[in-house]
Amino acid sequence: SGVQISGPGSLGHTATLSRGNTNTGAYTLEFSGADNVTVDHLGITGAAYGVVFDANVDSDNNTLRANDVSSNTNDGIWVGNTNDGNLFVDNVLRNNAQRGIYIESGSNNTVQGNDIRNNQTGLYFYAGNNNLAVDNRVHDNSSVGLYVYSVTNAVLRNNEVYNQASYGIQSYYGSTLIEGNLIHHNGTGFDGQYGTTLRGNSVYANTTGLQVYDDTLEGNRIYSNSVGVIDTGYSRIVNNIIYANTNQGVRVQGGHTIESGDGLYNNTILQTVARASA
Repeated sequence: SGVQISGPGSLGHTATLSRGNTNTGAYTLEFSGADNVTVDHLGITGAAYGVVFDANVDSDNNTLRANDVSSNTNDGIWVGNTNDGNLFVDNVLRNNAQRGIYIESGSNNTVQGNDIRNNQTGLYFYAGNNNLAVDNRVHDNSSVGLYVYSVTNAVLRNNEVYNQASYGIQSYYGSTLIEGNLIHHNGTGFDGQYGTTLRGNSVYANTTGLQVYDDTLEGNRIYSNSVGVIDTGYSRIVNNIIYANTNQGVRVQGGHTIESGDGLYNNTILQTVARASA
């Protein structure tokens, strides 16, 4: 605990740690109960997993900063449960065959200011409490940019999420706030069910902007998609500006419970072509 492992910070100089072994269980860097460790300015590559935080051992309050974590055959960074308060900042997480970074069941972990690209899935929060993804560029991942499942109070804020072939962001179950993001040029900008609030995002130039079920959309700008919003049921869509979508502004389908606040309220919908709503 308290160790610092640093590569050169000057431009044009690189130190690389390569595991040289991509067999199952081969890691380049492993945290097993360490606290307050800083790892920065390293290339981390050549393993099944670039960095692993072992489950059930409490590696807390560590920092990975300005590393290039790339070309691992599973995940770039894998964080098991009980690892809390860790910071992943200003890294490049690229060309990993599965996920750029995966965090399972930990609390108060922060993923900030990273360039997350050319993985299958960029970032994955599974369960856990109060985890934060902020100010990241998440792009050109082959499946999903940001994926959130069964979380409590996760926040995705001020990220730019673009050029994912399938989904920019997916969120299922739990309670997630998606706020202030730029979500553009994806197959579907956002797809989610049960308990996600999307507030103040700009969602544009996707095939489908937002597809929701039992979610809340509030104060978003949704424009220049083929379809702006598909509400498959029980969502609350309020105070959004929805315009210049080429096929439909809003498509509402499935059941809604008006007494619970479901439905469309106080939105501005402008369509000069096709349908405003259907």
